[in-house]
Amino acid sequence: MRRAWVVLLLAASCSSVTDPEPRAQLDLVLGTTTRDGLTFRSAGGLLHALPDVGGAPAFRASCPEFELTIEAAADARRDTRLILRNVPPGLRLTSSAGVLGPTDAPVAGTPVDGLHLGLSWQVTLPAGVDSVTLRTVETTRDFTFVAFGDIQRGLPRFGDVVDVINARPDAEFVVVMGDLTNVSTDAEFDAIERAFETIRLPMVLTPGNHDAYRSFVFQERFGRANYTCTARGVRFTSLDSSNAGLSETGWRLYDEALEAGREQPHVVFSHIPATESFGVRSGQWNSRVEARRFVASTAAAGVDLILFGHLHTLDRYELAGVPTVISGGAGAIEERLDGIDRHVLEVRVTNGVPQVDVVRVDP
Repeated sequence: MRRAWVVLLLAASCSSVTDPEPRAQLDLVLGTTTRDGLTFRSAGGLLHALPDVGGAPAFRASCPEFELTIEAAADARRDTRLILRNVPPGLRLTSSAGVLGPTDAPVAGTPVDGLHLGLSWQVTLPAGVDSVTLRTVETTRDFTFVAFGDIQRGLPRFGDVVDVINARPDAEFVVVMGDLTNVSTDAEFDAIERAFETIRLPMVLTPGNHDAYRSFVFQERFGRANYTCTARGVRFTSLDSSNAGLSETGWRLYDEALEAGREQPHVVFSHIPATESFGVRSGQWNSRVEARRFVASTAAAGVDLILFGHLHTLDRYELAGVPTVISGGAGAIEERLDGIDRHVLEVRVTNGVPQVDVVRVDP
């Protein structure tokens, strides 16, 4: 009876999600903004403009590695303080000599008082230079990240999950497979952002169906819903599957990401599983044809790991040979199809190969 009730809940929750195509279209313009004659363009839309902080332009990073170009109009000021949020402590940026410092050596950001995972840099456009580019310092090496999905109404006890995440000494960032909220209200998103400020690591997010009852609220807070980036030599791609499938634009963006990642290790993360092994139709994409397209293209491109949420349980299986994990154990109503309650994933990437371990939150 419990399982039947959960299935009905999932079916009802998917039915009132807004159309994903307008969100995908918005993705295409997120990442570019103009302040005081300076235009900021982030490659791939990975820096989302936020309200200014102390008069300085501020951005939230969607991924640990990114590139930002600043272009000056003829009458624009030649220097600015730049603030970046959701970045790791000690993050360094590099640019040409005279932009961040006298040389092109990487420069560490300065912590901003009272701003969680917030750093600032003083940026100067040298005389005669109308465009400069800032980049993170990219390194390819072994690393670890944490992943989870589905908080929803579990926020009051989410502190237990945070404790487990903060206890992973080697983790560099957290991948979240959607359903941060229950009905995507501003109050819920406010509470989620406060909760995320207790996590010591940057957050890499994709929206869930419960985050899409109002179309653009996720993007207003966190930036693009569909995007691709690299971290430590591994490509990460977020897909907005909140409507139990991809939009037309979402498919185009995914095809581009698969092509870009052919020569790299590649982790794809999304909310609703394209297909899952329990056979619960409301737990996977609406179209079997579209699901087959996803599986075929993902496998053909050599993706190394797929991460899904949505089902409030844990499942490990393969899609056309690609290791796949469903992890929805961050506090939403447990389905316990695996006998495990709340949990997170610890993913260790060694020589480009991800290995997934389960870390229980509840004993």
